[in-house]
Amino acid sequence: MNFKKLFRNFSFSAFLLLEFGFAYGQKIAVVTVNLSKKTAGIAVPLHLNLEEITAVSDSIKLIETTGSKSREIPFQIENKSKRVLYWLTDANASIGKHTYEFIKSPAHITDHIHLVKDSGAITIVAAHKNLLRYNYKTVYPPAGVDTVFKRSGFIHPLWSPKGQRLTRIGAPDHYHHFGLWDPWTHVYFEGDTLDFWNLNEKQGTVRFASFTSLTSGPIYADFQVLQQHIAFKRHEPEKGKEKIALNELQSVRIYQPETNSDYY
Repeated sequence: MNFKKLFRNFSFSAFLLLEFGFAYGQKIAVVTVNLSKKTAGIAVPLHLNLEEITAVSDSIKLIETTGSKSREIPFQIENKSKRVLYWLTDANASIGKHTYEFIKSPAHITDHIHLVKDSGAITIVAAHKNLLRYNYKTVYPPAGVDTVFKRSGFIHPLWSPKGQRLTRIGAPDHYHHFGLWDPWTHVYFEGDTLDFWNLNEKQGTVRFASFTSLTSGPIYADFQVLQQHIAFKRHEPEKGKEKIALNELQSVRIYQPETNSDYY
C-alpha cells in the first residue's frame, strides 16, 4: 500500500467560529475533508492543531455529517508542544466531502485502546486482544547459553488481529534475534567500530533505560522509551568497561483497530 499516495487524496478546509460565550450544543468550528479516492478499506488517521480552533479540550464533541445523517466520532487529544486532535476516517469512507462539526458538549466515548504494564513488559491491548508487547526487563537466554545474549528493549510478541504470534525469540541458531528490534550494526565510536546487533561479537548491546511517556485513549495507544546503545570497551586503558555510545528515543503507536478488522 502506497500510504503517501493515499494521504495525498485528502484536503482540508475549515470554517472557524469564536468560542467565547458559546453555550452547550453550539458549534465551535466546522472542518471539511475532501476525499478524492476511496481509502482502500483502511481507517486513515487524521489530525489537526486544536489550538487553532478552541482552547476547550474536555467538553467538545466531534460530529461527522453526511447528507441528513450525523454521528459522533471518537477523538483523542495529544498534549505535547501543542494540542493536536486525532481521529480516524471510516475504513470505507465514500469519495467526496466529509464535514466534521466541533460542538461544545461533553463527548461520549467508550472504547479505548490501552496499555497494560506488568513487572517486565508493557502490552498494547484493544477489545481484550493483545496486539504488541514491549519488553523492558532483561530477558536471558536458556541455561547453558552465554549470557552475552541477554537483552532488553525489544518487541515480542507481535500478534496478528486474529491472535497469532508473528515474532520469535531464542532460536537456537540465532540467540541474538529478539522479535522486533533495531540496533545499529556499524557504529564508529571513540576510535572503535562497533556492532550492537550481533551480540556474540561482544562489542556492545542495547538496553532499556526508562519510559518517557505512556498514553492510552479512544484513538491510539503509544509509548516512548529511552534506549541506550552500550559499548563494551575493548582497548586499554578502558578495556572491560561499559560506556553509553548512543541515547535513543523510540516511539511506538498503534491506532484503534476497527471491529473484526484484519489489520492494525
